[in-house]
Amino acid sequence: EGKSSLVGAGLVPRLKRAGGLDGREVVRSFAFKPGSLMGEGGPFQALAERLLGRTGDPGLPEFGDGVYADPARLAKLVSGEPDAAVAQFETAQLAFAKKLGEGRDGPPPDVGLILVVDQLEEAFGWDDADAARLFALMAALARTPGIIVLSSLRADYYGALQDAPALRALKDDGAVLDLVGPTE
Repeated sequence: EGKSSLVGAGLVPRLKRAGGLDGREVVRSFAFKPGSLMGEGGPFQALAERLLGRTGDPGLPEFGDGVYADPARLAKLVSGEPDAAVAQFETAQLAFAKKLGEGRDGPPPDVGLILVVDQLEEAFGWDDADAARLFALMAALARTPGIIVLSSLRADYYGALQDAPALRALKDDGAVLDLVGPTE
């Protein structure tokens, strides 16, 4: 539970401060646990429902603009080609910025997004193909300007992270910060 608290109560609020994410004026976050996405329709259907704010969470409602208001279409998008999903994340971010900029002089604010995948080890219990698609999406989003992907992972799953090609590539590129807990 300490990892979740560190990310949710420490790191995310610090990054959400104005200017905390590459100087962006407004930063919002979206968090989920892979284990919470299991159920009817599969994990990407549940993720789509969460993104659209249909599960009681605020979600990222701009995803619902246009053809992706349908959770099944959005699920297909986020489970498919990562670059197409990234484009929709970017489109949603622009729509959010425009909404924030309404009635204000000058350009809309520059907005950022923090995607938090809490307890990433839960995804290693998914079907291998679904897990690989999630990891590919995370990697593509992590390489997108204005988007940070944060995840927490139990130490006993660190070897599994090393075996996931998309996550391993991020680590090899220096996109991973390993925090080690205190020793006794």
